[in-house]
Amino acid sequence: MKNVLQLSLPAGSALVVFAKTAARLQYPPAPKGNQTDDFQGTKITDPCRGLENADAVPTQKWVDKESTLTASLLSKIPGREAIKTQLTALWNYEKFTGLFISGTA
Repeated sequence: MKNVLQLSLPAGSALVVFAKTAARLQYPPAPKGNQTDDFQGTKITDPCRGLENADAVPTQKWVDKESTLTASLLSKIPGREAIKTQLTALWNYEKFTGLFISGTA
């Protein structure tokens, strides 16, 4: 098969990197609120309700910190560039769309 992704990484090498790094990760604290809803007499506390607003400044700051942490972990995967190069080569082909009606005629 021509389009088979073949990687020459030692078995489990990425898992070793994740296992060693995961113990040291310092996740940023999520912004907390004091939202409480009353559902037919049952009070439910939802301290993370503020995260539902993706445009809120605290949410954006938290997402940026999480993204930085994730990128720092993913960048340590051995052979990541080789994987990216091979996937790009496999996915970089001419693409076509289906037929569609254009105009008002």
